[in-house]
Order: sequence, then C-alpha cells, then structure tokens
Amino acid sequence: MAADDIPAVECALFQQVMRKLKITWDDDETAHRVRDELIPNAEEDLRFRLGIPEAAEFTFTTPGAENILLENHCWYANYDALEEFYEAYFDLIEECRRKWEVIQYALEKKAQGPDAR
Repeated sequence: MAADDIPAVECALFQQVMRKLKITWDDDETAHRVRDELIPNAEEDLRFRLGIPEAAEFTFTTPGAENILLENHCWYANYDALEEFYEAYFDLIEECRRKWEVIQYALEKKAQGPDAR
C-alpha cells in the first residue's frame, strides 16, 4: 500500500496504527482493513463514547489521551477483543468524556455571550 495515496493527516494516523499493530509487510488487503475499517470505526466509536461533537475541529493525530485510545481501539479491534478494550480503558474513556463535556459546556456558554447564566 503506497502511503502516497493517503492524505497527510490520515497517512500519519495510518502509519501510527500500522506500527501499533506491528504490521511490517506491504499488502493491499491489510492496508485496506486498517485504513478503511479499523481507523474509521475507531474514530466514530470514540467520538460517540467520548462525546466529541461532530463540529469539533479535532483529529485523533493530536498527541494525547484520545490518540492513545484510538491506537489501542484499533489494536483490540484487530484481534476481535473490543470488550477487553472497553474494560481496560474504561477510566481513560470516562476521563476524556468529562473533558469533552467541559469543553462543550464552555463553548455553549461562550456562544450565549457574556450576559448568559
């Protein structure tokens, strides 16, 4: 799979997940599974579980807890073990969810203006 065929941001995440999965071979079927199934499914699932709004200009390439969760979500999903992922990362998922709730609350307050209570 040529990394040249993937946009830069997606390419960085794709390469990161490939390293996490310890995939060193180059074959289209594996690349397709990682790029078109594992990563998008992890992004969608984590956006929902963490409460990241669709409108948020957020990518999982940003270093931090969300990036760690995405990387590990892909790893566990690759081995059909997502239930173990949710158990192992429950606390971090909850911590990130609280963070995104605060961010969302702050954005709503800011949008209401300074006189809002």
